[in-house]
Amino acid sequence: MTDEFGAYRRLGRLGYKHKTVCHKYNFVNPRTGAHTQTIEGLWQHVRALLPRHGMRPTNLHMYLDEFVYRRYNANKGDGVLADLVSFRLGDDSDMWD
Repeated sequence: MTDEFGAYRRLGRLGYKHKTVCHKYNFVNPRTGAHTQTIEGLWQHVRALLPRHGMRPTNLHMYLDEFVYRRYNANKGDGVLADLVSFRLGDDSDMWD
């Protein structure tokens, strides 16, 4: 789901399921239900993690990896450290439970 920015027009032809919303008229497409609130909220969290100054574009993937790691392990607490230690020591039998 995207707004109607021109760069997104080819997504459907590239095989993606693509719905749009025209923000000039609505924030939710009344016909399809398409909206961009979810992705806008996600990007707000990503931007909060990015450094304000001195970020090299070549390192963006590392910041995004860190965001994904933090997002999916936020509720694990100390369990994350135990998983990493177990994995590093070769005892990963319960790591993926």
